[in-house]
Amino acid sequence: LIERSNQAKYSDLQQAERLITRALQLSSYECMPLLRSAALREYSDIAQQTGDWKGAIETISRAIELARGLDTSKVEQLASLYLTLGNIYNSEAAYFERNKLFDNADTSVIQAQRNYQLALSYADSAHAFELKAKALLNLGTTAYKLFQDSAAYDYYNKALQMAKSADDAHIIALINQNLGILEDTQ
Repeated sequence: LIERSNQAKYSDLQQAERLITRALQLSSYECMPLLRSAALREYSDIAQQTGDWKGAIETISRAIELARGLDTSKVEQLASLYLTLGNIYNSEAAYFERNKLFDNADTSVIQAQRNYQLALSYADSAHAFELKAKALLNLGTTAYKLFQDSAAYDYYNKALQMAKSADDAHIIALINQNLGILEDTQ
């Protein structure tokens, strides 16, 4: 059901929502927390796409609570969920910026930054270089948005080292692009 919802997600959000809701109904908290957490993540993605920031945040927070209840070998899943939560806050901040609600945008960026820090911590524990690179990249972006250029530069350079360790050309390209933007503003 989750796989079918992914196929439907971009063409029919209502169908995707129905499929994910059904997956949530089929996966009880006691017997399938990992599946339930994955379904909640997908449901959160739909809420985010429709601009329901509060719903997206609440849903991904429930997924995080479920993942925390799993054994400690699932720290990589927690890192990924915290990255997702940070991304939701970052999207919310962009919405606030477009609507000239700058205080709200700053609050959302700070929330994103907190979640990226948690993602970094869990990614470090899991020795997950790609997730660590993504967390560092996003921390650089939030620092840049908060006019902390020196911190942004440091995060981007650390992210670049991690991305090279993960041999991830896409992340390396994003980091280099952001470093270029940062250098342009100086």
